[in-house]
Amino acid sequence: MGRAVIEEEGQNADIFVQIQNEFLRQGSQRYQKWISEEAAGAEVLQSETVSVAIAVQSAFHNVTIVLQGFLSGFCVAQAFLSVLYRQSDTEVSLSVVSPYIQSVLFVCFTLSAIAAFDRFETGSTLCENFKRAVLMQQGGLAVCIWLLGSSFNLVATKYEQAVFDSALDPLKASAFSSVPVWRYLCIARACAATLGWLLVALRPNHNHLRQQLTNIKDR
Repeated sequence: MGRAVIEEEGQNADIFVQIQNEFLRQGSQRYQKWISEEAAGAEVLQSETVSVAIAVQSAFHNVTIVLQGFLSGFCVAQAFLSVLYRQSDTEVSLSVVSPYIQSVLFVCFTLSAIAAFDRFETGSTLCENFKRAVLMQQGGLAVCIWLLGSSFNLVATKYEQAVFDSALDPLKASAFSSVPVWRYLCIARACAATLGWLLVALRPNHNHLRQQLTNIKDR
């Protein structure tokens, strides 16, 4: 669809809108009114979209705070149990439950890492963002802690499986050497989860992504 504007001296411009094989003549005032209505509708749609994004981000932020509190407590309890762990017949039942527990921990650590990125205060350039991450500034410390905790969790999963599989195959001598490493990994994972949760608990309302969305809505 094309548009042509013809102006006559001393008169208002007439606007011709091309529709298929003909031109539809419209007055300039009517056309300006139509443009204003379209612009207003677009602004309302954008405002509603941003409002939904803010609501989703706020809900995700609140859920992850509770989730991180649960995760830190669970990791501390598991670290305590790993220190008291002694090889016995209970390994058979633990080897069955362990994959489900590790799946829950993996999801929790992943969501916590995503939430840490949401709170990270980005700069205007990529170099500035990299500098903040390396120096652990503006939320960069929380990102590093949760990524480190996720790494501890993945490695601990491997060693935990080796320890519990020893009950099914007593000939696996490597399981005995895996127990101390598994304990240290559980303790390190618990420390990372607890420290990450404390960083959030000290500033529970801080969320850089939500603030950016609010600024877009207020424009």
